[in-house]
Amino acid sequence: MSPRPSPRGYPSAGTPRGGRRKGGAVRALLVILGIALVALGLGGALAAAGIHFFADTGKPAAPTATGPTAPTLDLSGFDPGNIISDTVFYDYQSMTQADIENFIRDKNAGCVSLSTPCLADYTEDTIDVPASPRCEGYQGVPGESAGKIIYKTAQSCKINPQVLLVLLQKEQGLLTASDYSLSPRRYEVATGFACPDGADCDPQYFGFGTQVYYAAAQFQRYRQSPAQFPFHTGVTNNIPYSPHASCGSAPVILANQATTALYNYTPYQPDPALLSGAPGECSSYGNANFYSLFKAWFGDSRR
Repeated sequence: MSPRPSPRGYPSAGTPRGGRRKGGAVRALLVILGIALVALGLGGALAAAGIHFFADTGKPAAPTATGPTAPTLDLSGFDPGNIISDTVFYDYQSMTQADIENFIRDKNAGCVSLSTPCLADYTEDTIDVPASPRCEGYQGVPGESAGKIIYKTAQSCKINPQVLLVLLQKEQGLLTASDYSLSPRRYEVATGFACPDGADCDPQYFGFGTQVYYAAAQFQRYRQSPAQFPFHTGVTNNIPYSPHASCGSAPVILANQATTALYNYTPYQPDPALLSGAPGECSSYGNANFYSLFKAWFGDSRR
């Protein structure tokens, strides 16, 4: 993937909370008829180790008047310790490239492009990435579509392409962004990878293809090197509700590697207020949105 993307850039969708999202890191959220949310960064310990991700949080914005819309937030059945099964998360053969392209066209239908292409029309020149213990590498091709990039990455890193599609919506709302809400920055930080707490995003990881590939690789890194990360499978983890310490936390036993990966990527759980349908200042939407989006688009994430 190319660190120098084609269309990039994403104007802030809200004021960063807790001083955690600065500069290139932005915040947006899933709304009843609007775009998915974006995140705050992960903790300083991971940043010091060079491992940086987003964590979604914030209040719902007003719904967009036109264009594609995201599913209604539905947290019925949400289990903080079992958001998605390993069987589903690592099912890299769940969709063909044609399936992915068709899915993007369907969810992106009605998108209006002003100066930035809609996801269904987005292309990028990709470059070769060597194989690693996490992925089998990537062979670059000029003018690759978003769907092709997602498919090739899923096959290389053995991550379900459905997970990558939901991640793109959860982080930057790319499947339903349209007209003035669609800007190049969304492609620049498409999956929120390499955006640490209290600092700007790392420009060497800018670009749609780069973001998709390295996010998928990181999910495998969580699986292969669990001791390097704060949350662990099969034990009780104290997971905060918000980046604000005053919001508190609650113990959660994480049932599988996939759910653990989601918390290492987005280290907050929805608070009781959000789960009851009355979100407040301590409500974080990241993993709640992942669960809700996956269920709406692909069915049971724990099958």
